Amino acid sequence: MTKPEHTGYRELRFSQWIRDNLPGSRPPTCFTVFDVDFVLRNYKTNRLAMVEVKCKQRKPEGGQKLTIQLIDEIMRLGTAARNEHYGIRSMHWTYCGYWLLQFENTMVDDGRIWLNGHELTEEQLRYHLGEIVAPAGPGSPSQK
Repeated sequence: MTKPEHTGYRELRFSQWIRDNLPGSRPPTCFTVFDVDFVLRNYKTNRLAMVEVKCKQRKPEGGQKLTIQLIDEIMRLGTAARNEHYGIRSMHWTYCGYWLLQFENTMVDDGRIWLNGHELTEEQLRYHLGEIVAPAGPGSPSQK
């Protein structure tokens, strides 16, 4: 069990404030803003993954897709460089990737579920997300 959220809902007013007060995404500024939906981190196994959640089976588009790819590449390279720098196995981290979780509707319990394009049941989703950061053994899921 994880700690409960303090709010229980996503506050959208800051998103609107950003859109109203920061530069636009069209040239010449080309400024974009995206949120990171979830970071799964297990500080016992030193594993970390990011999850982008999309409702109505949507996919990241345009700038968001490119930004996710950039963050994923930076995390992979940065984790490898950090592990090499410290050289101490107990300080090594495993970055497990940036995962795309899609719901047919809006949540696990109101339609079909896909993780990186593979349709899953709720039980399978629970297993796979848990295995990403706390693998039970060989054959644990990987992003590729």
